[in-house]
Amino acid sequence: MSFRQSGLTLVELAVITAIILILLAVTLPSMQSNQAQSRIDAAASQLHQAISLARNQAMSYHSRVTLCPLSGSLCGKDWHNTATIFTDNGVIHKLDSAGSRADTIIQHITTFDVKDRLIFPAAISFNAQGKPLGQSGDTTFTLCAPQSNYAATITITSGGTINPPIQQSACPAG
Repeated sequence: MSFRQSGLTLVELAVITAIILILLAVTLPSMQSNQAQSRIDAAASQLHQAISLARNQAMSYHSRVTLCPLSGSLCGKDWHNTATIFTDNGVIHKLDSAGSRADTIIQHITTFDVKDRLIFPAAISFNAQGKPLGQSGDTTFTLCAPQSNYAATITITSGGTINPPIQQSACPAG
């Protein structure tokens, strides 16, 4: 009776392991770049929707509406905080909570990934005609994933038109 063993030798197993490790080393950076690109695209779409909502609500409410990350009751500059869309009836860029000029929160926007950055000063407000306030010329939001050098921009014209996100191959300096 002949008994035959089947299986892998230690050398064959080492070669297979080396091949798998080489393939992972080659594909992993590409996968991370694709993940960052998908994250930026999703965040840009979310931001585009939030800006559109703020503009539409300004025209619907016939009043000033602001989109900004709040720091207490004032608009801050850290877009990693929850951004808020609110009617801005009293002091501009401040969520007023009392009196006849009290503001109404329309919606909270979830934060952006801490690895990414949003290049935009602080807040954007729209008047009752849907035009951005305090902006001379076009206004641009840029979402950037520095680790993958991928970015997307959203431009708002001085007339209030909100252009869809445009993908870029590089993050701007700053």
